[in-house]
Amino acid sequence: MAAREPRLVALVPPVREAGSPRVTPGDAGFALLGAIAGASVFLDGYYDFAVWGALTLAALAALVMAIMLWHRRPAPVAAIALGALLALTGFALLSMLWADSVDRAWVESSRLALYLAVAGLALLVVRSRRHATVLLGALAASIVVMALLVLARMHAGDSELFLRHRLHEPLGYVNGMAGCLLMGLWPLVIAAQRARSAALAGAALAGAALIVNLIVLTQSRAAVPAIVGSAVLLLLAFPGRTRRFWALALVLLSAAAAAKWSLAVYASGDVFKVGRPAPDLVRAAAVAITLSCLAAGIAWAGLCRLATRSGHALPRRLAATLAAAVVLLVTAGGLIAIGNPVAAVQRQWDSFTGLAFNTENASRFGDASGQRYDLWRVAMSQFESEPLRGVGAGNYGLQYFQQRGTTDPVRQPHSLELQLLAELGIIGLLILLVFAGAVTVAAVRPFRGMVLSDSSQLRAAALGIFSVWLLHTSIDWLYNIPGVTAMAMIAAGCLLAGRSDHGHRRHTRRMALAGVTIAVALLAASVGRLYVADRYRAEAASVVETDPVAALDATDRALALNSQSMAALYLRAAAFARLDRYVQSRTTLLEATRVERYNYVPWALLGDLAVRRGDRAFARKAYLRALQLNPRDTVLQALYYDPKLAP
Repeated sequence: MAAREPRLVALVPPVREAGSPRVTPGDAGFALLGAIAGASVFLDGYYDFAVWGALTLAALAALVMAIMLWHRRPAPVAAIALGALLALTGFALLSMLWADSVDRAWVESSRLALYLAVAGLALLVVRSRRHATVLLGALAASIVVMALLVLARMHAGDSELFLRHRLHEPLGYVNGMAGCLLMGLWPLVIAAQRARSAALAGAALAGAALIVNLIVLTQSRAAVPAIVGSAVLLLLAFPGRTRRFWALALVLLSAAAAAKWSLAVYASGDVFKVGRPAPDLVRAAAVAITLSCLAAGIAWAGLCRLATRSGHALPRRLAATLAAAVVLLVTAGGLIAIGNPVAAVQRQWDSFTGLAFNTENASRFGDASGQRYDLWRVAMSQFESEPLRGVGAGNYGLQYFQQRGTTDPVRQPHSLELQLLAELGIIGLLILLVFAGAVTVAAVRPFRGMVLSDSSQLRAAALGIFSVWLLHTSIDWLYNIPGVTAMAMIAAGCLLAGRSDHGHRRHTRRMALAGVTIAVALLAASVGRLYVADRYRAEAASVVETDPVAALDATDRALALNSQSMAALYLRAAAFARLDRYVQSRTTLLEATRVERYNYVPWALLGDLAVRRGDRAFARKAYLRALQLNPRDTVLQALYYDPKLAP
């Protein structure tokens, strides 16, 4: 038998032939859907319920229409994933029966309804690789546009982009910026592998390098496990791993080249001060990032052109050996830098559990200090109190103030898994694992008939978006930012899109469709009621200072739709106070204390009201009760000892 020739692999992909398919009118619709989600980075991630509540209603209405027009049976893995999301949403709604704050559970279940609607809509409308390409491309393009605008503002020396010397805008949240940027990384890396020309390949890689450089400016530690975990997943699960490795290596090399100037922006500040870096530092970082990204893009484009013209390739084993050598060298360098690994781990553990910020480090990426430990400890404490069903969706923040060991006012545990354990118990976590597992299976081992079954590159890009979101939100709260999470749900929907080849009875299909349609319609009715109540609440807030009577009328309508709305009760009490109706104002706040037993705010407001009335004795009692529910609040401590300090 003749000796087998070694398999060859190019370090960069061969450039595809020029030419592109004709643009169709339907592309605009998918581009718009992706752009709506991507545009959230410029609108605070749609964090305001007034925004995402309206989007939820629109998405649920579109989902009902898509279900009614659906003529195919989804693949089993898709049915499992969507069923899990529906079950999680339903269980969150059910938790209103035992949650201390019914209002918060209602809001949280409505947020889940949005994610269900987005994932389901993407699953139903994506019917070809082209649809998925346009949709995912629109998401990535939105992130690239945002990154380029940030870079342009940095060149102008705009230090308003930063909060505490960390990149904060335009999303308005440091870790959210990092997570959002990361979701554009893998589509660009895949595009750099598969671009039709060397120029496009280089531009895509330069975009990926820009994203990682900007992540350095956020100093978001959650980005590190998100990059590492998603890289391991995508390198192991999909072909083309050697080229993908070298593309990622060049991206990281670009960030390392500009690190001296990027890290200087954060190192120039104090974590405890709400300061911003000097414009000169911002401009210097922008220049360094621009040059490093251009160098990376040009280098990749040159390698692509060289591979196309000369057909230069390396034996597959040699290319893999070189990649392994790079990993080993980087690992060895890291071990040398940290010294004794056991001692280093012990130091980081002490920092993690010490609940204090380390202000001496020039970067946060190798620092475990902070208050995450306390947030997670409280979540586990709540889980232990209600291990099966949890304390109720959205209710972590109520008991947190009573149980916290720091003065941190954060209301989320900064971990999706721990949030579900605390709020929805083991049932909620298991449902999440079923959903995430189904999406991963659809990406790695797709069923025949699924839209992306014959495109490993598109599956890699979509799984990259979903996996970095899941890994990042495992140690942060991206989950609570609707616009950012919607992008992950779109990627999940693309992976799940397709049909089953198994036959089915028409009667069974009609029954299933009818059941799902009814469930989605009921969700829409629930969200709609909450949304209208919130609009009345907003109306009251806008006039409470100028027209208290109109504010009372608006709160009447809000409470008729949502009798558990604490915000509406606060506004109603404020309106009564402005009309000098002390008894009614006090009665309203006492009602609020019964609505949410663990909420310290109505007791603090009762104390303030009593001080204005001159009832110092009752004010101290109210402040004492508020202090019992929030014992580490220094303002409440001062008010209890001296009620005259009340505003």
